Amino acid sequence: MAKIPKQIVFIYRSLPVLSVIHVIIPVIMWLNKSTLVASIKTSSPGLSKAQIASYTNIALNAGIVFHLVFAFVFIIMAKPIFKGSKKARTRLTIWLIINSLASLLSFYFSPMFRIVIPPLDVFQLLLVVILWMPRPSQSFFKFQAGQARD
Repeated sequence: MAKIPKQIVFIYRSLPVLSVIHVIIPVIMWLNKSTLVASIKTSSPGLSKAQIASYTNIALNAGIVFHLVFAFVFIIMAKPIFKGSKKARTRLTIWLIINSLASLLSFYFSPMFRIVIPPLDVFQLLLVVILWMPRPSQSFFKFQAGQARD
């Protein structure tokens, strides 16, 4: 096995951190449910209390599912990335980009995480760049693909 470049080690260590963040966010949403309710009231002032309650539950449940899926994906992607799987690199890239695009929607619709979303998106896009751009990363995935079936 080739020496694992520090860029890949960084990604390997970053994925569990992203997973933890994705577990924490729904907890924060739940604990700050009143902020979510206020946001829904502000964006749609004509809604009844029942509609607001319904939209709040939908937002919370969707947030929980969304974030737990990403937490799971980032955890399971770490090992194949560390082993140099080209397929894992492509899949992780897609997941990171989808996550960044989805967080833009959260930024637009919910002020709750506006301070966290931009740096998190920059970080995720940095991981994409690290997966593909530095020569050590390119060489690592090229070499590993030649060693084992992907």
